[in-house]
Amino acid sequence: AKAKAAADDVRIAGKLRAGVALSASDLADLDLRPGRSAEFGILSPIAQRLLGVSKARVREAMGDALRLTHSDMGTPKHFARPEIALANVAAFMQANQPPLVLLPVAPAPLAIPSQTITISDAASAAASPAVMPGPKVDTMQISQEREGTLTRVSVICPDAATAQLALAVFRKGTSNFTSPLEPTLTLTVRCNKREAQNIVAGLSALRGGAGATGASVAPVSTWRHRIMLRAHEAAAPEHVTRDGEVLKHTGYGKTFRISEDDPSVHGSHLLGHEGESARFAYYA
Repeated sequence: AKAKAAADDVRIAGKLRAGVALSASDLADLDLRPGRSAEFGILSPIAQRLLGVSKARVREAMGDALRLTHSDMGTPKHFARPEIALANVAAFMQANQPPLVLLPVAPAPLAIPSQTITISDAASAAASPAVMPGPKVDTMQISQEREGTLTRVSVICPDAATAQLALAVFRKGTSNFTSPLEPTLTLTVRCNKREAQNIVAGLSALRGGAGATGASVAPVSTWRHRIMLRAHEAAAPEHVTRDGEVLKHTGYGKTFRISEDDPSVHGSHLLGHEGESARFAYYA
């Protein structure tokens, strides 16, 4: 039981740091009731354990997620929705982490392997020069979602070169963004509405104006099949087979919240995922 609890903590903390909304099952693993507010005294030790926030700053980190109420005896108490309070703490820790200090490293000697090239090989190489692949900016997946008083902007990049370009947009768009300590293809920041709009506009311009919800969406009159994906899942498959015919992926729809009435990829409910962000992938 202790091993499972520790594994759950690591998994849930990772989702919070990546800006992924917690599911009902995640909250249940933390002994919290999905869809119900929890008292600050219960949420505080959980936030300290998962995200490393100090006890002295946890109330500040939860910010506007906290709501003041009074008991029948007039005693003030603070309550918050767990998923919002923990997301605020994760954003607070990201914004207040110490800057990364890079120490100079002496360059290693350049080792040049010996190679013999015949005249015919050299002529062939000159006729067919190697082409280095460039960043695939047109396949970036951009999303934005309102969280309390802030807006969360996320981008999933297809390669490291695209991630570097997107990183520059995030740094320029808001002072809230802190560069990740390790290379990553997923970037997330919580900022005010105007900054979020500027970041999305910059990413869209970088991608070629494809909009803020993934690749360009196929018109309703042209798509022939669609499947639902949770927003943090990997990209949709490029092709699907429908009634014996191979259909090509044409784009994504807008991000929305899953309800119990939404069909899943299997035609039934996405049990346990209600309330999470999702979108449709379209095929034609």
